[in-house]
Amino acid sequence: MTAWVKRHSPMLPISMFGIVLALVAALTLPGVRVAVARALPWGSHGAGMPAPGSIPPSPSSAADLRAGASEVVTAGHQFTDRSGRPILLKSIMWEGFNDIGMMAHGLDRQPLSYIAGLLKHQGFDSVRLLFSNGMLHFTHRKTDAAVAQKNPELAGLIPRQAFYRVVEEITKAGLYVVIDNHQTRSGYFRHDEGQWFTANYDESRWLRDWDYVAYLFRANPRVIGYEFRNEVRSNHVDPTEPVWGGGGKYDWRRAQVAAATTVWRRNPAKIAFISGLDYDSTLVPVVSDPITAKDFPDMHGPIYLAYSVHSFAWFSSHDAQGKSLNIHLFTMAPAVQRQVLYASFGFVAASNAAYTAPIWLSEFGVTPDASDTYAATFKNLLSYLSELHISFGYYTLSSWYPKQPQYMSHCYDNAPTAQQDPGYGTHCNNYGLLDRDWSRFVDDWRLEALKPLLSSP
Repeated sequence: MTAWVKRHSPMLPISMFGIVLALVAALTLPGVRVAVARALPWGSHGAGMPAPGSIPPSPSSAADLRAGASEVVTAGHQFTDRSGRPILLKSIMWEGFNDIGMMAHGLDRQPLSYIAGLLKHQGFDSVRLLFSNGMLHFTHRKTDAAVAQKNPELAGLIPRQAFYRVVEEITKAGLYVVIDNHQTRSGYFRHDEGQWFTANYDESRWLRDWDYVAYLFRANPRVIGYEFRNEVRSNHVDPTEPVWGGGGKYDWRRAQVAAATTVWRRNPAKIAFISGLDYDSTLVPVVSDPITAKDFPDMHGPIYLAYSVHSFAWFSSHDAQGKSLNIHLFTMAPAVQRQVLYASFGFVAASNAAYTAPIWLSEFGVTPDASDTYAATFKNLLSYLSELHISFGYYTLSSWYPKQPQYMSHCYDNAPTAQQDPGYGTHCNNYGLLDRDWSRFVDDWRLEALKPLLSSP
């Protein structure tokens, strides 16, 4: 076992591995497994989990509400714990339940507890966990053999059962989870989706799915909140751009109020992460039309709202209505970049206004072989986050994963390293921070640049 540790995980000290391995060993003891099973409402595998459409219509019990009150809440422009102590969310995105495999990436390579240990050791305290609506309803597949070998607790589960179990294990490891509805159908990136509905999947079904997800995690205090849709936009099938306010089918503000109302019926002590327009790149519209407590007249007590935004080097500045000006960040001087970041989202946390709320930069990242201008933009963004004490979620944990299914072998099995494979970036996602076998974090300049943020209180 010691040789395995040295061979696969040189970035962690042996003392840390003693803790991780002891935890893994402990969870295999019969007595501990029984305790875990009793702690979960549907048994240790979640095999008795109700299907969507079969959950109770009534609100959660008082016991569920007390047990599931989020350990992280909001107060003014800050995230805080229940005692009011400020918290900086240091998140990383974990893909898979949104993808064609309908399973968190990397679990065919390492035990889930091992990966969670890597995250905590590196300084991350939370996971942005993605899912697709299709995954919740898919019943014709069970955990594949490679995942079951590394994670026997997931053996025999259909996707939504595995999803529940993975969330439980991540939170038991001491990490927070924000659950993100990434897309409707499962797939890497769907150019025929962009709104929170499709021609075959209307808003009412989307809200019913959110009711189901909120029901599943109503009593888990480390599931701190919900992000209702990733990067709303027009798409190849429906070119209508979502709008902010005014009512109607494409009003993203209205839809998020409806989604927040839905999840809060199950447990009002969770955070609703509100996103803006243009691929989550701007919150400009909230200046004139913020979401506030007045939008939730049936809520009694505090409401917990935060804003989720994205920023990459190729993102643009916007006009006063939130329309892209197609002037990219990487072309700007550092001081101008900061002005754009403030105008896009920083103003929300830096003001005392009706729209003031915590910011969570839930997607940003860069590749190891980024150009000088992209790398400089990334570092300037990190400095901005540090100065304003803005919570963040790096894109992404997953490494060596294909941009399209046909590149699976090229990206996941054959390519030795990004540096040795010049064509890697063309077909594969090399934003990830873990190496190909998920045994350790990569040793490159990006992790060094992130360390000051990850070590900040």
